Amino acid sequence: QALLALANSDAPPNRDALPDSNTAAILLALAIALLLADWVLAPTGPGSRPASLLLASLLLAAGPALAASSASEKVAQGLAAAARNDPQAALAAFLAARARDPDAPAILFDIGTAYYRLGRFETARAAFDRAARTALPPLAAKARYNQGNAAYRLGDIAGAVAGYEAALMLDPDDADAKANLDWLRANPAPPPPAGE
Repeated sequence: QALLALANSDAPPNRDALPDSNTAAILLALAIALLLADWVLAPTGPGSRPASLLLASLLLAAGPALAASSASEKVAQGLAAAARNDPQAALAAFLAARARDPDAPAILFDIGTAYYRLGRFETARAAFDRAARTALPPLAAKARYNQGNAAYRLGDIAGAVAGYEAALMLDPDDADAKANLDWLRANPAPPPPAGE
């Protein structure tokens, strides 16, 4: 039923509504078994294989469901690792999630956060930039703010100012971005560079 609903849907799949990977794998195996049984047992002739076509289309729709489910599982593992203060394990999980869903802005943001916590500020800044380019305004504002923080940690005051200004353009009520921008304008000397 889940595969049929996914195949008939005109809307993009909702990640939260997708079955978990075990359920999706079972449904995929069942669909393959039914497809093979239909091919073996069905009579031959024109118009005799409509079930095969339906099952084949369901199989094609199952791939993205499995990938999205796996990506959300990896994100959950990464968030759990981050909560345990294990940024290396968090990064590994987020990178695995990105392999399954390469353009998801939230995953790119999480990758940037993990790199930041590991002190790899240049890589973090690049991940936040990529996340901000495709994210909706609330997440894009957070990504630009964190991009500014990474730039500051690298000693790039102009980059930090640009990041905070971009965050404020997306979210004028961002008190942290405003406070950091005001502080930088009052204290323009860069910190010693850190990280990459």
